Amino acid sequence: MPFGELPPPPPKFYFNISYAKKDGAKKLGAKFDFENKCWYAPDETVKAALIQNEYIPIKMDVGGPTAKTLEKQLKMVKAGYFRS
Repeated sequence: MPFGELPPPPPKFYFNISYAKKDGAKKLGAKFDFENKCWYAPDETVKAALIQNEYIPIKMDVGGPTAKTLEKQLKMVKAGYFRS
């Protein structure tokens, strides 16, 4: 990486976390992405902790005609399809 360039930001692992369960997720290290209005794990450790505590990740399937992109799934989360 050339001097003066910033490294790319780490990937965000998005999760379907209801309002009722947000405090528990925050204690495990989950962060809220205000731009996408969705909870995410900022690193692998938090991701593993959320999965272990039965929080549901938003999966990104790639390839094939029925594949859903993360962007489409985030739109569905915003629309309330995954609320519990």
